[in-house]
Amino acid sequence: MEDREKVRQIKARLTARAENTFVESVVSTDGMIKRVSLTDVLAQDKPNVVVVFSEDKVFLSDLVTKLRSMRSLNIALVGPPKLLQIPTLEMDYLNTLKLTMTDASFVDYGDPATIKFIKEYRKRYGSEPTQMAFQGYDVALYFLNQLWLNGPEMLPEAENKTMLSTGFRLSKTEKGGYGNQFVHITGIRNFTLVRLNLSLKNQTS
Repeated sequence: MEDREKVRQIKARLTARAENTFVESVVSTDGMIKRVSLTDVLAQDKPNVVVVFSEDKVFLSDLVTKLRSMRSLNIALVGPPKLLQIPTLEMDYLNTLKLTMTDASFVDYGDPATIKFIKEYRKRYGSEPTQMAFQGYDVALYFLNQLWLNGPEMLPEAENKTMLSTGFRLSKTEKGGYGNQFVHITGIRNFTLVRLNLSLKNQTS
């Protein structure tokens, strides 16, 4: 039921953005699993975007392999980061399908601020920073800075900001608290995992 609602929302948003000309059909994961061939649900003469919610490694591996074999079609894949954790999937498959993902954290090791942080961390602790080290630094720096700028009532005034590994886009929840809506858009391009949203412009709406 949850996946059906996700499908409904995706179809509604894509259709609205394309003035009712972009989305012709949306097939649920269950529907794709039952099909021996995917050729009957994929367009032959226009781009196809396959959005996958499942995190089942067996299903993901089978689906990616099938999509990769359909080289004559223009197919792009949107899926979970767990795809990178399947040892049987070759990087060539994900690169060919232009894999795009959402993830809460991403470290750009070529970024000057990241390089500086790693050097300082090595100097102080004599080891490589872990993901938790990046996250702890980001959280502490962000909220201490917001506290300094806006005082105890900082959350309503908190700014959108991308940090070293994560980012913050706080919004009020239905229960009255605040939740972080920030995600990185990442993908496999030229056989490399890269961040596709280089700014917060796509996260302000």
